[in-house]
Amino acid sequence: RFSFLYRKEGENWRLLHIHQSIPNMEQMNGEYYPKTLSNQIRKSQEKIAALTNLARKDSLTGLINFRTFEEIYVNMEKRGIWLFVMDLDDFKHINDTFGHIAGNHVLQKMAGILSSAVRSHDVVCRMGGDEFVLLCSDLSDEKGAGELMQRLLQGISDGGAGEKAWTGISIGGTSVREGETLEEAFKRADSALYDVKTHGKNRYGIR
Repeated sequence: RFSFLYRKEGENWRLLHIHQSIPNMEQMNGEYYPKTLSNQIRKSQEKIAALTNLARKDSLTGLINFRTFEEIYVNMEKRGIWLFVMDLDDFKHINDTFGHIAGNHVLQKMAGILSSAVRSHDVVCRMGGDEFVLLCSDLSDEKGAGELMQRLLQGISDGGAGEKAWTGISIGGTSVREGETLEEAFKRADSALYDVKTHGKNRYGIR
């Protein structure tokens, strides 16, 4: 297919441009070619958007992945922010006893419970394995943070009703200091989590 562009100069026509193209295989007979081309571009853009969205999420739980979590942390206001690190208790026992399919079901249901227990502007992330991370804003003090963690623990406990394979979670929390890096805040929250795991599990701690 060839396209010709002319311009009229007085009584004469001047040839300005010749373009050669191959019609798309999906093009209908007599269909205007740019229409099909536009459709192809739109489909490509939709595919790119879908792939970008998938790259930002954990494929099993649908939560954002840790790389996306890091990006959100860098760009958010650090005032009044709390970071919580959560770890499923004895999750390996579930996989060893009931199998990995059952383990995946537990992770998926846990993710849903955590998401429904917080507000829409809070950030819930699956870090990997049986670890989840949560960023919450507008928590004024340790009392508010403690109430949130108690609510999470209760939600997880209630969610196990009727489940053949289930477990609890341990939570470590910390208040993010202004100008603090994620690594610095995470180290404190992880230390609080370690203390919880060492002294009984299915509890929370603050540092």
